[in-house]
Amino acid sequence: MAQTVSTGAPARATHDFYYAVHKGLRRAHGRLLDRIATCDTADRDALAGLAADIRHHLAMYRSHLEHENDHFHTALEARVPGATLTAAHEHDGHERGFAELLGLADALVTADAEGAPAALRALYRAYCLFMAHDHLHMDGEENVLMPILQAYFSDAELAGIEAGMVADIPPEQATWFMRMMLGAATPAERRGLLAEWQAAMPPEVFTGTINAVVGGEWRAGDFAAFDRV
Repeated sequence: MAQTVSTGAPARATHDFYYAVHKGLRRAHGRLLDRIATCDTADRDALAGLAADIRHHLAMYRSHLEHENDHFHTALEARVPGATLTAAHEHDGHERGFAELLGLADALVTADAEGAPAALRALYRAYCLFMAHDHLHMDGEENVLMPILQAYFSDAELAGIEAGMVADIPPEQATWFMRMMLGAATPAERRGLLAEWQAAMPPEVFTGTINAVVGGEWRAGDFAAFDRV
């Protein structure tokens, strides 16, 4: 991800709101790619289920980009005009990728028995390319855009921007993102995320949210539950 904007100053903040969610998205990409690669084209139910999960995954990813645009990009553009031009252009490219993948998912469901293998192969290739472009995009956000944010905003300001974004995420989407992030975290990172969320939520809300994330009753210290999400 190319970027020509100079920060003009060394980074002073350390708050990073890309790392955990991007780590989760990379894992979700990989798990979905594995399903595409190994799906049984003779099983119509499996094909329909795969297509439905692709649609859901892309819908969640689109919401992630929209929240980045509305909160991270808006805040940075107000302070450093032009800083997000490359990232915004890449987000537009993601929209074209979403449209292509959704069309290929639909084609997979409607393909007959003879055409299903070719339809799955086309979907597999397109998703590989989408993932490759997205990995480069996320790397640019983490290693180019985040340092600019850290140079021009304090930790408190960055945390406030992130809190505003989180407040805009509907509960059902929040559960998906939390599951994704916790599933991709190291044990130490999981403890940190859980401590952060627990401090920000009333006890009953925290308990209900984490139970929704793991799909059952969660007890403090049962970090193995997140290996199953």
